[in-house]
Amino acid sequence: MKWSEQAMFESFFFTNVCPQNHDFNEKDWQKLEDKARSIARKKGSVYIVCGPIVTTNEYGRLGKNQVAIPDYFFKAFLYKDDAGFHSIAYVMPNQYTGRPVNEFAMSVNELEKILGIDLFSRLNDKIEETVEEQLNLDDWR
Repeated sequence: MKWSEQAMFESFFFTNVCPQNHDFNEKDWQKLEDKARSIARKKGSVYIVCGPIVTTNEYGRLGKNQVAIPDYFFKAFLYKDDAGFHSIAYVMPNQYTGRPVNEFAMSVNELEKILGIDLFSRLNDKIEETVEEQLNLDDWR
């Protein structure tokens, strides 16, 4: 099985299930997922961490188990090239906005403050602090 086929197959595990607004999933989030695939093809290797963010639980709960519908979703990217490490993060509301993906860009440090989680903790602390503070959209075009 090729890498892309394996990655796609692995996206269908139950652990990757989270309620998303239909229009958001098919439009805004799809743009970010397309961007992720493009980055992976161009850079060769990229680390991506993604998930839901529940804040005020604006969209309520779903089903008999009362699963919280996330208010936002995030993706954080990290890659290394000859110039060093590069990172960026995106936080998007769980609703269709029609806005360009880069309007949702932020540094990984900003995302970590929202989440309360250290996403790329395996990096050397000096490198991690420098790279996670970056917000250079040109690295991600």
